[in-house]
Amino acid sequence: MSYRYKDVTGPGGVRPLTPYGLGMFLLLAAPIAGAVALLPQRIIDAPQNSWVRLNDNLWPSVWPDASRAAYHGSTNGVIRAWSSFAWDDKRGDLILWGGGHANYSGNEVYRWRSSSMNWELSSLPTAVDCVGADCVTRDGPANSPISSHTYDNSAYLPVADRFITFGGNKYNLGGSFYMDGHPTGPYLWDPNRADGTKVGGLDGSNRDPSVRGGRMWENRDPWNRLSAATQQALQRPTQDSNAATAVTTIGGKDVIYQSRTKYLMKYVINDVNNPGLDTWEIAWDGFWHEGMYGQGAMAIDPVDNLLVRTSGTTIYGFNLNRPGAWPFKIRPIDLTGTFPLTEMNLMGLDYDAARDRFLLWQGMDEIWSLYKDTVNGWVIDRVDPMNLLGGNSPADLNGFTGILGKWKYAKGWDVFIGMYDWLTGDVFAYKPAGWSPSAAALGTASTPPSAAPGPGVAAVALPSSLWLALLGVPVLLRARKPRRPGVAGVTPC
Repeated sequence: MSYRYKDVTGPGGVRPLTPYGLGMFLLLAAPIAGAVALLPQRIIDAPQNSWVRLNDNLWPSVWPDASRAAYHGSTNGVIRAWSSFAWDDKRGDLILWGGGHANYSGNEVYRWRSSSMNWELSSLPTAVDCVGADCVTRDGPANSPISSHTYDNSAYLPVADRFITFGGNKYNLGGSFYMDGHPTGPYLWDPNRADGTKVGGLDGSNRDPSVRGGRMWENRDPWNRLSAATQQALQRPTQDSNAATAVTTIGGKDVIYQSRTKYLMKYVINDVNNPGLDTWEIAWDGFWHEGMYGQGAMAIDPVDNLLVRTSGTTIYGFNLNRPGAWPFKIRPIDLTGTFPLTEMNLMGLDYDAARDRFLLWQGMDEIWSLYKDTVNGWVIDRVDPMNLLGGNSPADLNGFTGILGKWKYAKGWDVFIGMYDWLTGDVFAYKPAGWSPSAAALGTASTPPSAAPGPGVAAVALPSSLWLALLGVPVLLRARKPRRPGVAGVTPC
C-alpha cells in the first residue's frame, strides 16, 4: 500500500510516499521544539507560495562611517564576492560576514533582524596590517579572522548558539586562514556580544584606536590536537575555495560537514566552552578524483542522513549511514525540460524539512525542487511563486558571483530566506504552499492562513528604489518584469 502527497507548489509535484515516508512527513511538519523567534506579521499575512520582502531599511545605510571603516576595497564585497550568510533561528536573524581576497578587507559583521525588520551593524571592522600582499588583522589571527570569500561556508550552530565560518579565500592573497605557519580556524562569533560600536576583536584594533573591543570572535584552532592525516588534508592549497558546509545536530552536539577541495571533513563541537574537546576529522577522501570541488552548495537531510552537494553541473549524494562509502551522482529527471543545468553553480541549496525536498534558487522568481519519489527516482521540478520578486535581478548586477550560501531554510518559520543584491541588501522570504510553522514561531501572533494559497500578493515595505532615492543614490525606475534563467557566470578569483 502507498500514499500520495500532493505537492501544490507546481505542476508535476505528485510524490508517492510509503507509509513510513508519510509518517516522517507528518513528523517533520509538526511543531518544532526549542527556541525559535516569533514570525514577523508580514510573513504570516502573506499568501502561501509567494515571495515577501522583509527589510525596512537598506544594507548600505548601516555601513561603518568613514573614520572607522576598512581601508581597502568596497564594502559591497561582503555580499558581492562569493559570499554566504547564516540563519539564526533563535533570534530570527540573518548573520552576514564576508569580503576577502582582492575585494574587501573589512571583517565587520552585519545582521538583518526580524525583531526590527532592519539591517544593523553588529561589529566594526578590524584594521589589517600587511607585509607586501600578505595581510593579518591588527589584533592577530588568534583574536579575529581576516575577511574572506565564504562561498557556502557560513552557518549558525543551534546548540552552541554561535555563527561559524571556515573562511574561503582570505584577504589579500587568497587561501585559507593561517596562524603560526599552519592553517587555523574555524572561528566562532558570539551574537550575545554583538555591538556595532565595538570592533569584533580586541581594544584598539579598529583603524580608530579609541574603539573598544567586543571580544566577539573565538578562534577554535584545534591544529595541535589533530591527527597527521587531518593536518595534511588541511594544508593542501586552495582547500577552502568553493567549499560548502552543512550543519546537523547529533547527540545534542553541533556537527558540521565541510566539503573541501579533496575531502569531506567532519567538525564536532562537544562543548562550546571548551575548544580543547573539538574534533576535526576526514569523513571521506576522494573529492578530487570525483570532481567534487567545483563551485556550488551543500545541504543535509538529517532524517535520511543524506548530504547533497552541487558542483558545477553535477549533483552528488553522500549516504552518511555508510562511513567511507563513495558518493553517488544524482541524475534527476527534469520534469519541465527547462532546468538551467549550466548555471547550477550559481545556485543556493538547502533542505526543506517539512516537504522532504531540496530547493535550489538562482535569484530568479522561480525556484527548483529536487526530490526523490518511488516511481521516477530523483526528479527536479520548477516551483513558480504567485508573485514576482521585484527589485534588481542578478542580470542587472554587474559581477554577480552566485547565490551559493545566501539561501537558507528557516525551519521554525517554515520559510526560505534568500538575498543577493549588494546595492540594497534586500532580504526575501519564500513562503511555501502547505506552510506549517512551529507553534513557538507563531507565539501570540494571529492564526496562520489556510492551507490553500490566498489571493493577491504580500504587503511589503517601501520599494528599494525609493529607499535608494532617499539615500541620494541615482536609480533608474523600471517596470517589474519576470526573471528568467540566463545569468552568465564569472570566473572565480
